[in-house]
Amino acid sequence: MSVSYFPTVFGTLAIEDDGEYVTGMRLNDGQSESSEVARRAFEEISEYLSGKRRAFDIKIRTDGTDFQKKVWKAISEIPYGETRTYAWIAHRAGRPRAVRAAGSACGANPIIIVIPCHRVVRSDGSTGNYLYGTDMKESLLEIEGATRPSPACGRRIC
Repeated sequence: MSVSYFPTVFGTLAIEDDGEYVTGMRLNDGQSESSEVARRAFEEISEYLSGKRRAFDIKIRTDGTDFQKKVWKAISEIPYGETRTYAWIAHRAGRPRAVRAAGSACGANPIIIVIPCHRVVRSDGSTGNYLYGTDMKESLLEIEGATRPSPACGRRIC
């Protein structure tokens, strides 16, 4: 397991890998030598942040509960430039009433940006929470030119 650190407009990005898969990605402070897997991941993140990339080719592996993994899979299915609600995520994860649990799983996302939890918003179209703050979430949505659900969405699965 190695951790590599790269500068971004949001701060230092720590990328964890096991030599083949990216296993974690978070904002952090630190320094280390960079692994080849982490360098490839950082190249893709840099391309995304500059608007040149819409999808990621890096291999990822996550550790979490079965429900968290279902939530992260559902989040990964949200197309670039679109958003979905926490209710939609809970429904896709097989537990339609577990909206708060889906929100918690979003907050536990181990690989930011690649698993695009920034694309998950509240039913009224407002941003909702984000581990690294709403300004970063808004910036990521702006990079994508993301559309938001209508306030009329309410409690429906939008």
